[in-house]
Amino acid sequence: MQSIKIYDGILMLYEGKTQKFDSFPDLWKVFGWDIENDPNAKECSLAIVRELYCWGDLTLKDTKGRPMHLQIIRPEID
Repeated sequence: MQSIKIYDGILMLYEGKTQKFDSFPDLWKVFGWDIENDPNAKECSLAIVRELYCWGDLTLKDTKGRPMHLQIIRPEID
């Protein structure tokens, strides 16, 4: 059986620093989101995943209005 790799991780550029996350759950931990028990967090997480899969990047703002840029790392195609 063959599988398809959708992404190699997520990059977050925030306050001049870049962090790499291996998976979306790692990103939710940094946000402090409990997507299993918080319906708002779950809805937001699904919107972020959808945007990143479709467009590849997304810019959000934190509570102080500072931009946070997220970018999906696409796998190399042979």
